[in-house]
Formats: sequence, structure tokens, C-alpha cells
Amino acid sequence: CKNETGDGVLFTNIILGAICMEYFFVWPGRIEVILKIGERRNCAVCKGSGLVRREKYYFRCPRCGGFLPWQSWKRFFTG
Repeated sequence: CKNETGDGVLFTNIILGAICMEYFFVWPGRIEVILKIGERRNCAVCKGSGLVRREKYYFRCPRCGGFLPWQSWKRFFTG
């Protein structure tokens, strides 16, 4: 994959850009998700479910934020 000048600079730039994106964006995102799940498992308010019931409706937990729904997607999006 060469550009108009005939060298492989464009290909090298694409590869280096992909590596930098993985290092600076994807890995920190993965670490953040792992930390949020760990925080939620130890939450005393929702006891790890991410949802808190008030009257007859479920709402996202005010302490941990209810990052991912463990009960159902419907309750997650309507909470």
C-alpha cells in the first residue's frame, strides 16, 4: 500500500495511528469499565443490580450510577 511518492509512509502512518488509538483510547476504556463493574458489585445501595426501586418503578442507583443492566434492558432504559 504505497502513496504517490512510491514509499510506504502512508501505510506506516496508518499502522502507527491504529497502535496509538489502541493504546490511548481502547485500553483506558477497558480499565474504566472494569473499575465501574467492581464498584457496582460492592455498592451497598443497589447490592450490585444497578437499579433501585422507588414505589413501583426502577431507577438507576444514585451511588454507583447503574452502569450496565443486570436485571433487564427495559428497566435500564426506562429508569
